[in-house]
Amino acid sequence: MVNAATPNEQVVLDLFASMNAQDHAWTKSLLHEEIAWTAMVVGLPGSGTKQGKDSVLRDLLAFPSSVFRPGYPKAEVDRILSSGDFVMAETRTTGEHLDGRVYNNNYAWAVELRDGLVFSVRHYFDSLYAAQFFNIKPA
Repeated sequence: MVNAATPNEQVVLDLFASMNAQDHAWTKSLLHEEIAWTAMVVGLPGSGTKQGKDSVLRDLLAFPSSVFRPGYPKAEVDRILSSGDFVMAETRTTGEHLDGRVYNNNYAWAVELRDGLVFSVRHYFDSLYAAQFFNIKPA
């Protein structure tokens, strides 16, 4: 279990906890009105930048519920560190696909906060693994 060393790290840990709980109201409460969330991949569903709370919740965070069994995926934070309003986290994300296969991928998250809220997220992951797992041919 990773513990926060700063209030900003706690906000980021709360973000993962809210997503793990699939509590969209809690997640939304942690996001800045002008949030920009970028999946740092090309040619996969959800890639690119989503702007604003509603777009992030609708276009990014809703996808997992369409392909994973209820209660998944879960991101376990392995490391977190920060400098001012910038927080980096490494997570291990697992989930059971609707067909029973187990997803297991590593992620890195660059999170910027403004006024104590998540203002910018850039997340990186093994996109080849994800494309193969979800049987997606990258564009």
